[in-house]
Amino acid sequence: MMRATSSAAPLRRSARLLSATTPSKTPSILKEVKNATTVVRASTKKPRAAPALLKSKTIPATQAGEVAPVTFKRGTLSREFEQRIYKKGFSCVVGVDEAGRGPLAGPVVAAACCIPLDVEIDGIHDSKQLNEAQRDLLFEKLTTHPGIQYAVHSMTKSVEALTVQADYALIDGNKMPPLSIQGECVIKGDSKVYAIAAASIIAK
Repeated sequence: MMRATSSAAPLRRSARLLSATTPSKTPSILKEVKNATTVVRASTKKPRAAPALLKSKTIPATQAGEVAPVTFKRGTLSREFEQRIYKKGFSCVVGVDEAGRGPLAGPVVAAACCIPLDVEIDGIHDSKQLNEAQRDLLFEKLTTHPGIQYAVHSMTKSVEALTVQADYALIDGNKMPPLSIQGECVIKGDSKVYAIAAASIIAK
């Protein structure tokens, strides 16, 4: 009696099992592709532009420590008032003004100033309308000009102290001081008469 021999059928592995047991090369391939892409991107990336240089800022002269030029926006008073007096035959017309009126303004100081008609200093105007820099500049010009005569004293003595013989005085205000020469008062004369305005600058 013969024994039946059974041959076992070969085991079939499912596709799922094969995929689970067979090592896959896909991840490593993807990694290599990714690295290659990164290298390409790095090589094609544009270099950063150099930072722009800051332009040097121009500093105005006044900010750089230099003194700004003094200007006179109000202009210069006309000399018509004095010219009218000279046409009457007078040879030396002086303007007289005083500074320091009032209990808080200090002692009263008067200045007399004779400026020939051929001498012109730009900027002469009412001293109250000028700032300190303008007054200082005009004072320097008035007191150093060789053709200008001036004196500082009381109202009367300032006229007498001039080195030239004045023969007519233009007085600021409405009160005529005792003078040995002819003259007249001009109300607010420091804003109307060139010679009086010059005297007001010296008196301050």
